[in-house]
Amino acid sequence: MRQLGAMGGGKKTITATPRQLESLIRLSEAHARIRLSKTVTESDVAEALRLMHVATQRAAVDPRTGTIDMDAIHTGLGAADRQANEALAKELLKLMQRNYQNDSPRVFQLLNEMNEQSSEEISQEDLMRAINHLQDDGKVIFSNRNGSVTLT
Repeated sequence: MRQLGAMGGGKKTITATPRQLESLIRLSEAHARIRLSKTVTESDVAEALRLMHVATQRAAVDPRTGTIDMDAIHTGLGAADRQANEALAKELLKLMQRNYQNDSPRVFQLLNEMNEQSSEEISQEDLMRAINHLQDDGKVIFSNRNGSVTLT
């Protein structure tokens, strides 16, 4: 498992937590039980390690870069997605500061304007993630009641 850290360009190291070690033990024991054995062998442990490796790699590999991205496991959002969200939030803030200093546009208006100026299609889900990011930073207020966004 520690070898996985070297695969992502050495940026982040993967360490085994007690929970992961306990999982390896449970998987090894389960594999032994499948063989109808009361004793765990090295081959049971090897299979448990293989299963953990495949599961971790599948969950952590960024499909765009092919590298392991532990942010995807820990936060549910990979580093590339997080950076894209931050860039979208920055562009959204610029748009609001330029066009809506004293106004509170609705999400659909912002989505239309952002898509007009973007070379890639922006989904409402991505826009809402950017709005939430800006709200968490205290730069905007989102009103669920009417779907409007106001600069703070």
